[in-house]
Formats: sequence, structure tokens, C-alpha cells
Amino acid sequence: MKTHLCMLGCLILAVSLLSKSFCTAQDSGTIPADRKALAALVQELDSAYNAQDAARFSAIFDKDADFQFAVEGVALRGRDQIKQHFAEQFATMPPMRHVTTTGTTDAITPAILAVDMQVDILAVDPKTGLGQTLLFRYNGMGIGIQTDSGWCIRLVRLYRAAR
Repeated sequence: MKTHLCMLGCLILAVSLLSKSFCTAQDSGTIPADRKALAALVQELDSAYNAQDAARFSAIFDKDADFQFAVEGVALRGRDQIKQHFAEQFATMPPMRHVTTTGTTDAITPAILAVDMQVDILAVDPKTGLGQTLLFRYNGMGIGIQTDSGWCIRLVRLYRAAR
């Protein structure tokens, strides 16, 4: 009986030590540079949307990306579907401005970052070309992954915010 209790105690200790090492924050020395790279990616996303360039917009996503507008029921799987969806959207919509504000960024691993975001879609003033009137606001989360060729977006979930 004592042997079983001793083994059980050792097992509990081993599991708790292992889970602590897996749940400890990653090396914070690499995180600021990664956050900067992901912020640059978000800026490129806004720029591509504002130019209504579906190829450039979709190139920012991983080939197996998952992009969902949860409330609207739109689920895009893979870079090709993302490109097709936005090409169709850009062909029929007037010029708009896409403004993304990022919030908390958490490192899941050194090569995976989760980012809270807010996306504003603004109507463009035809005289100035500037975004002015808020048409839609989305809140959501994105996951960026670091690949051999740099950072890309792997997952986006957007939820339309109440006005």
C-alpha cells in the first residue's frame, strides 16, 4: 500500500512539474519582434483591402487558413476561398476603408500568436478619399503563425459588434 501511495505521489509530482514547464510563458526576448512582424502583417491586410486587391489580401493568409464571419455564417477555408470571396466582394462594393486595431497579443508558442482585434469598415468620402462614416464594426480574434517564409494569418474569427 505504501509503495502504491509513494508511486502515486511521484506521478502527481511529475505531472505537475511537466504541466508547469508546458504552461510557462515563452521566452519574452523574441516576443516584441514577433509582435512587430504580426502588426506589420495586419497593416498590409488593411492596405490590401483598401486597394481592393483580393490576391494581395489573400496572400497574407496561410494556404490552409480558416476565416469566419461567425454571425453571418460565412466560413472560408483556405487561401483560395478567401481570395475568391474577397474578389467577388471587391468587384461589387464601393471603395471602403478597412481599419484594424489590435489589442492583447498572447504567445501560445514562439511561432504562434493569438491577437484580439477590432475591424472598422468605413465609407469613403468621394471628395477626399478618406474613410469617414462607420458602416460595420467587427470584434474578433486572429492567430498568426510563423512559417519558413515569415508570418502569416492562420485563423480569423469576426463577430459583428452592436451599433
